[in-house]
Amino acid sequence: MEKGDVAEKWGRRWVTIDTSRVALALARTRLMSARFPYSLLSDSAEARLTESELSRVPLSDGPVGHDVEMGLVYQRVPHITLKSIANNPGIREGMTREEIDEVIRRHSDQELLYDRPYEDKKRVRVTGRFTVESLSPHRVLDPDEERPATEVAAGIDSNAEGFVPTSSPLL
Repeated sequence: MEKGDVAEKWGRRWVTIDTSRVALALARTRLMSARFPYSLLSDSAEARLTESELSRVPLSDGPVGHDVEMGLVYQRVPHITLKSIANNPGIREGMTREEIDEVIRRHSDQELLYDRPYEDKKRVRVTGRFTVESLSPHRVLDPDEERPATEVAAGIDSNAEGFVPTSSPLL
């Protein structure tokens, strides 16, 4: 798997310095023909059903919009600490090891695994637009070239003063 595939899978931008036509065409072809897993959006009916099963809370009513900005549904693991075991109201004498483990899991806090969203197996995701962006090349001065008398008199490099104001809007 190359850098572009991994970046697209995680929904991130990627940067490269190899801008030859062949490399760009190859990267574009690979990305545009790849299939990526589709994650459950938290603003969907399937996600609400999954959330209610995980958190044991009844389904929330209301419209669903499949809005990406609402986030994804992530897998969870119990965060078991000594405090959660010691203060657990469900542990009683005479319980089996399996019963104690279940009570601890039920009453413990949950940690979201942000690197493991639930996948929607009925859908597939493809890459979006493929764009190439770059900074415009700046003027390069030849060291053998004679500089204007005003620059020599001031002792200022012609690129030093204007570099930051010129470059910062481009970033």
